[in-house]
Amino acid sequence: MHPRWRIVGFSAPAWTPDGSRVAFVTWFAGEAGLGWLHSDGSGLIMTGLAPGATTEDLLFLPLHGQKRWETLFQAAGVERNPAIAPSGRFIAYNSDESGIAEVYVRPFPNAGSRRWQISTAGGAGPVWTRGGSEIVYQDSQGGMMAVAVDSDDNEPFSKPTRTVQRRT
Repeated sequence: MHPRWRIVGFSAPAWTPDGSRVAFVTWFAGEAGLGWLHSDGSGLIMTGLAPGATTEDLLFLPLHGQKRWETLFQAAGVERNPAIAPSGRFIAYNSDESGIAEVYVRPFPNAGSRRWQISTAGGAGPVWTRGGSEIVYQDSQGGMMAVAVDSDDNEPFSKPTRTVQRRT
């Protein structure tokens, strides 16, 4: 493991509802992140600082073949909270590349090929619904938002809609 990838700990493992992945919390130099381990042993995705990088990106560790960390894609901001769609076709995450945390989606595993911003006024902590028909996340005011996923490959994501009003 590269010296800049000092993992202080892992905790709180939990199976996804479909049983395809285990999610866990990680600590890197005092900062918390979220990682995924596929139950079929295909790989691990987590937030980390790749060699030569100045901001944290999403890293992938294949568990078959050569075991070395690979950067899924490079972006200007810090990427966190990776969430793979139940279909395995997309990865949702949040990034502060615009200056505030927003939720984005990319194809998976070819994450560098395309990107959709699905939040419109800040967002973090994306989670796919069980069947993968929606992505739910928290907006910057603490409300829960949902984005429908369509089968249209050109524009597969709808505009976000508020699902739960914030309590005051």
